[in-house]
Amino acid sequence: MKKILAAFLLLFALTACGSSEPRHEVTEDMINYATDLMKDNEHVSDAAVSVQDDNQINLAIIAENAAISEELAKELSDSFVRALSSRAAMLTDYEAPSNESLGGLWDDYRVLVGVYDDSQNEIVLGRSTAGKIVW
Repeated sequence: MKKILAAFLLLFALTACGSSEPRHEVTEDMINYATDLMKDNEHVSDAAVSVQDDNQINLAIIAENAAISEELAKELSDSFVRALSSRAAMLTDYEAPSNESLGGLWDDYRVLVGVYDDSQNEIVLGRSTAGKIVW
């Protein structure tokens, strides 16, 4: 399972491009909070975060069941993005996520989030654009 996540994170790393310096660094505490929260979800068997040097954050989720719907995969992705942003808001001066916003973390970082089955098949893949996830 960890090899699958490593492969996805490497793939994500290849898609990154430059940006300005963020106000705050993404910490292990923030990452652990978000990944632990996702791993507690009955539909998730594993989750990982990779922070690139160019302000790109890659989030990968391995679904417990390959037959999950695209809609549920998108909800899991949104939850993961918001969990990381929520923890960042708790520990810094970033704005917390709301119904209208993914949170202030995403003003400084770009996100690429994917949900995959355990055979490495992509279920959904999204990017942050203008404060929302585009699929």
